[in-house]
Amino acid sequence: MGSGDVAFPRLGETKQRILALLRRRPRTIPELAAELGLSPNAVRLHLVALERDGLVAPHGWRPTVRRPAATYAPTSAADRLLPKPYAAVLSKLLQTIRDEHGSDKLAQLLRKIGEHLGREQTPRVAGLADRARVEAVAGVLTDLGGIVEVEEHDNGWLLVGYSCPLAAVAADHAEVCTLARVLIATLLGQDTVRECCERGGEPRCRFAIERTGTEQGARTG
Repeated sequence: MGSGDVAFPRLGETKQRILALLRRRPRTIPELAAELGLSPNAVRLHLVALERDGLVAPHGWRPTVRRPAATYAPTSAADRLLPKPYAAVLSKLLQTIRDEHGSDKLAQLLRKIGEHLGREQTPRVAGLADRARVEAVAGVLTDLGGIVEVEEHDNGWLLVGYSCPLAAVAADHAEVCTLARVLIATLLGQDTVRECCERGGEPRCRFAIERTGTEQGARTG
């Protein structure tokens, strides 16, 4: 790809180049073929796959010598594939808060955010108990950008995340794990959540949830 192209993760190089060209302006199949050095049929096949995945769509028509040709443009879904500087911006924001107000204030603010997010999602766990409630909490975390699984143990459950959306900043700002812990505790309605995240080369979220006295008694009774 050229220095002015924009990378789209998870796509092959040709499809990335097509999307990069279409982001500049809508193009027809012959125009794409000429710029990519491919046959129109080859470009058409890539466009069919991109349209099937919801990443491009017909945009309009352009007059040609023979007959009007359809133009294509990227969809909003394609924009969401673009790499964004969220991690860098968030890291700078957290560091600025810590430098100006101290680590305690940073942790306090993140706890408030966790509580706010938890209250917003409380209807999703209402009326559920035991594992069903924990599974619902895992669903909330997954919808927020993680991939979270539930492991059940004698004394409770373990939420294990395999794709933490905050992993890029967790190594330098462990306080972000407090946000997640408070979010989970708010959803569960109990302060029996222990954060034991791994922040090494491959960060992994881990939150241990102890059974309440009632749950423990029902399990052993």
